[in-house]
Amino acid sequence: MATAGQFEVQGISEAGVEFTNDQNIELSYTFSPSGTWTPDKNNAALAGCGPGGVKSLPVPVQEGLQSFLPQVVSYLKYPKNTPFALLAVSKTTGAVTEVATDTKIVLKPKETLIFILNDLSWGYADNSGAITVKWSAQQGVKKEFEVKAKENSVTGGTPLKTGIAVAPGDILVVNVPPNQSWFLVTGQEDAEANANGRRPKAKTLLALYRIGNFEFVYGALVGSFDGGKSYFPVGTHLTMTILNSGTLTLHFWDSDSANNSGSVKATVEVYKGAAP
Repeated sequence: MATAGQFEVQGISEAGVEFTNDQNIELSYTFSPSGTWTPDKNNAALAGCGPGGVKSLPVPVQEGLQSFLPQVVSYLKYPKNTPFALLAVSKTTGAVTEVATDTKIVLKPKETLIFILNDLSWGYADNSGAITVKWSAQQGVKKEFEVKAKENSVTGGTPLKTGIAVAPGDILVVNVPPNQSWFLVTGQEDAEANANGRRPKAKTLLALYRIGNFEFVYGALVGSFDGGKSYFPVGTHLTMTILNSGTLTLHFWDSDSANNSGSVKATVEVYKGAAP
């Protein structure tokens, strides 16, 4: 997996440059633009325009454009954004982000951005120059989820869908504070447990409960990659190398849900290659 690189966005490119998160996990990217371009090579005043667009031009030039731009702003490729600025446009959602300086954008698996300079829709042919964009990817994805004893009970509840997809070779890390607890029976002291199924005061584990071929301690946090066809223990800490593709769901291990209460906060991280 490449974690850094660069590309150029040419001033004459009406289509822009596509950048895709080609991984099967959500990644956070930092895009760092540099360089200058000219929105009209026949107009020397517009030379040296940076990724910030018109705002990067000398103040006298900006002042000179104040009477012109309002008349043509509706003809910009993206009228709601800064004229001549470097934009990143999501092909999936249509969200537009201005990339004037170092900019972080989180991309879902296979999501594509189009990097384009925001010129008049008919104005690309007379442009010159290019903006260089360096990028780097944060390999780990980190999210926090609240898993509820009642709502996410493996019996009588529904899975907590994290939306985190994993593939063979990925490293999954899950952490839950061991001092957080939930109840198999609301308010009943001996039915209180942390994500390991361990009673906080007695320091003992609850009994085992079996569903099909899977047996874990009552009150434990468990996970699944196939929507609940199979399960694996999570507890307060898990580091796992992924062998098969799937999407992570989290569950409270119990024989019912009606009298459950409480929740724990699970921090989930996914890494490509070795865990940090």
